[in-house]
Amino acid sequence: MRTRRFAQFAVAVALTLLLTASLWAAGTQQATAAEEVPEVHIWPTMSITDPNGSNPERMRAVQEYIRSQVGVWPVGYSEPHGPEFATKMNLRLASRTQRLDIFSGGWPQYKETALPLNDLLENYGPNVLAAFSSEQWAGVTDADGTIWGVPRLGLMGHTHFTWFNEAMFDDAGLDLPDTWDEMVRAFEVIKAADPNAIMLTGSVNDLRRSWAGAFTEYGYSRWLDRDGTLQPPEFQPGYRDFVATMADWYRRGWLFRENFVAHDRNEVFRAGNVAIYSGWYSGITIHLNRILVSGALPGVDYSFTEGFSSDKGLVMTNNASPDAAIMISRRSENPEAAMRLMNWQFDPEHPENVVTAVYGIQGEDWEWADPNEKYFVRRLRTDPGTIYAGELMVATGLATDVLYAPDDPELRRHYVHIRDYVFDLSNGKTPVDFDVTYDMSRIRNAVESFDDIQRMIDEETVKFITGARPMAQWSQFLDELRRIGIDQLYEEYTSDYRAAKGL
Repeated sequence: MRTRRFAQFAVAVALTLLLTASLWAAGTQQATAAEEVPEVHIWPTMSITDPNGSNPERMRAVQEYIRSQVGVWPVGYSEPHGPEFATKMNLRLASRTQRLDIFSGGWPQYKETALPLNDLLENYGPNVLAAFSSEQWAGVTDADGTIWGVPRLGLMGHTHFTWFNEAMFDDAGLDLPDTWDEMVRAFEVIKAADPNAIMLTGSVNDLRRSWAGAFTEYGYSRWLDRDGTLQPPEFQPGYRDFVATMADWYRRGWLFRENFVAHDRNEVFRAGNVAIYSGWYSGITIHLNRILVSGALPGVDYSFTEGFSSDKGLVMTNNASPDAAIMISRRSENPEAAMRLMNWQFDPEHPENVVTAVYGIQGEDWEWADPNEKYFVRRLRTDPGTIYAGELMVATGLATDVLYAPDDPELRRHYVHIRDYVFDLSNGKTPVDFDVTYDMSRIRNAVESFDDIQRMIDEETVKFITGARPMAQWSQFLDELRRIGIDQLYEEYTSDYRAAKGL
């Protein structure tokens, strides 16, 4: 009896040891799978969809999939965007014990940290190179031809359209205007019929980028005088007329009274009085669209007319943000692997690559809403704690915004607008220095009054528009800018401009 029990016990022990060995072997194989290929450590280049990070099982599934496709093992971090985001990233970049391969920021600030990408792009990044135009690449390339990062934003043609309330124009029997003068005449008719009708903008900067081009040759941008010296937008011929017109419209009640102070833009839209909106595009494509989707404004919609112009040419100024870049650290242990991961995610023939990096495994975490179109993405998991949150996404920004969009009625319009207009520069004036990245650290050190100059420009412009300062003092205002150093500031801008242009 004892012999039989001992035999049974021995068999049980043997089975247990065998099972343990098998589990250990499986775990070792999984660990080895990650070790056999180079790791690529990624700082978030976008806001992850769950601030607590991914479900570990879903994260592992994406890592395994990327390893099988690219031959790298991506490692992501779940740092929520906030005041400490950049500080934590910088500490990791400087650490000798913590790794970081891919990160994003303004490349001039990271020239000592970032790795030049010319050879990596040529050898490992054909998809990345093809994803951007020469104009976009110019913004991340210095005067010596060194490429410091992959464009995160760049020159954008979609940001400051003038949007018209179709219902209000229809009720007045008016077509949507193609020109500035047509808009003015149309609003006079609408205002006469509805004294509550207003024009809404997001900020004084939005107003300038949307409408300064109606009065000036260069829109709201730096410009070159006859000597080839860059000058401020405020010194441009016709710019005073722009500010004076805005002041007149404010006095007459055309511009929303609280435009330049804190206000709830959504509540202004809900009131149904906004006939014309000039501002950052998401004011319409996200904020207003959420109101429309909710059914709060039945029969209302806003649209713009392409090529909206005046006798000075196009009214909108294209928005240039050239120095925002996705970079590879000089201390990366395998920069080739980092570039291969980027190249895989930027593949326009396989948009599912970047969608996998954002949402997880196709068929488990997401699916195409329309398999034939392959643009809108429907998430199959949505509950916090169960999802992959997107920590491994590298290819973020304009080039991938055109490859996919969330299948969300509140966000569809936003992404379609980006897709259709971000690289279409034909609706706005392009700044003469759109492809020049200024060394802002150097310029700020050279011009002590840098912050004071910009603050004075913004504050005094609002005063002129709201009537707190008479337009008769415009020349005095320009003299005040000269006294606090704006000429010195633009000498520094001109120095960088000439260096970038080889002049």
